[in-house]
Amino acid sequence: MAMKKVFLIFIAITFVSCSTLKKQDLGAVSSFSSVECSKYRSYIIKGNFLSETEKETQSAQISVNIASLDSIQLTVSAIFGIPVGYFSANKDYFSIYNILENSLYEGSPSEANIKRVINLELSYFDLLSIIKSTTAFSFKDYQEDPSVENLFRYSKNADFVDFAFFSNQFNLKQYQRKNRDGKIVFDVLFSDFVEHGACKMAKKIIIDFPQNKIKAWLNFDKIEEVNGFEKQFRLKVPNSINRINIDELD
Repeated sequence: MAMKKVFLIFIAITFVSCSTLKKQDLGAVSSFSSVECSKYRSYIIKGNFLSETEKETQSAQISVNIASLDSIQLTVSAIFGIPVGYFSANKDYFSIYNILENSLYEGSPSEANIKRVINLELSYFDLLSIIKSTTAFSFKDYQEDPSVENLFRYSKNADFVDFAFFSNQFNLKQYQRKNRDGKIVFDVLFSDFVEHGACKMAKKIIIDFPQNKIKAWLNFDKIEEVNGFEKQFRLKVPNSINRINIDELD
C-alpha cells in the first residue's frame, strides 16, 4: 500500500527554533485534576479534518471512540459518509485498514513504528492527548518555567522537551514538542472549548509538523462523554486482506 495513502488515513486522527512558545493570554494553573480531567474518561467524537502538505490538501469526516487511556478507534469517511479507512489502537497494538486497497498495516504503536509508516514523530499517548486536549504526560511531572508566566515544561525525556500553555480557565491552549537540538517536532493549538461536567475539551485543533511541512485541522461537531464501551476495539477485516506487519518493515 502506498505510504501516502496510509498517511492520509492515519493523520485524520491527529489532526496539528530554540526560542520558547509565543506568549498568549494566560493565567495561573493550580489544579492537576482540572488539567488532566479528560485524560481518564471515555468519549464518542464526531467531526471532520483537513490535512495540507506541499503537494495536496485532503479532507474527510471522522468518528472517534476513545476508551479512557486504554484504546481508540477511528473511522474515516469520504463524501456521503462512505467509510474509506479505519484505525484502531491500544498501548500494545495498532492497525490501519485502507478499505479501497484492501490493505492492513499493524504492529506495536511505538513512536518508531508510527514514524516508519507515516514519517511523523508521534506515539499512541501523544495521539490520545491531542484529541483530549490534555498533556501527553502526567502533569505533576511538568515544571513551571520561571522565565515565562504559565508556561510548563516536561524535560524527563532524553530526546525531546515538551511545553504547555494554559488559559485562565485551565484550558490547554498550546502544546509544543522540541527535540534536543531546539527544532519543533509538532506544535498544537486548541480553541473553542466545551464543558463536560468538570472537564473541558477543544472542538477546534490545529496541528503543525514544521519539519515535515504538514499541517492538519480537526473540527469536532460532537463530543459526548460515555461510561465506557462493552467490547474492546478491534478491526474486522476480510480474510483476503493484504496484511503488513510494521514491526518487520526495514
